Amino acid sequence: MRHFPTIPGQSGLATTRQLLEHGWTRSAVHHAVSTVCAVPLPGVIAPHRGHLTVDEWSAARSLWAGPAGVLTGLAALAQHGITTGGRGPTIHRFLVWGPARCRHAGYCVITRSKRVPDRIEAGCVAYASAVRALVDAGR
Repeated sequence: MRHFPTIPGQSGLATTRQLLEHGWTRSAVHHAVSTVCAVPLPGVIAPHRGHLTVDEWSAARSLWAGPAGVLTGLAALAQHGITTGGRGPTIHRFLVWGPARCRHAGYCVITRSKRVPDRIEAGCVAYASAVRALVDAGR
């Protein structure tokens, strides 16, 4: 098996596309996933089968949403250190510009918007300002 690439800011994770760009074949990716790697979200590969850390989950969600996705709502408020004390799982909503595909996986949702917020970036995670996240959380 090829060496799993270490891509800065991605907490040790990679997308299928990134693995292919680093010289992996589709059969090598399939073999890794079926033996030693995990797929926390579609198209995102973890180099181990253990539990993912909070940072790894955060990176996995952002990698799944793609480079155009901007996290908003309650999940983005948590990035700002603002918690609501709500019960149940937090939906991680990503906004993307116009013609992109809407989709969902687990507790992650991609929604199209004509008003994508400015990005605040931390590693591979891009999230909205606290004001925009609060407004989106209220909706």
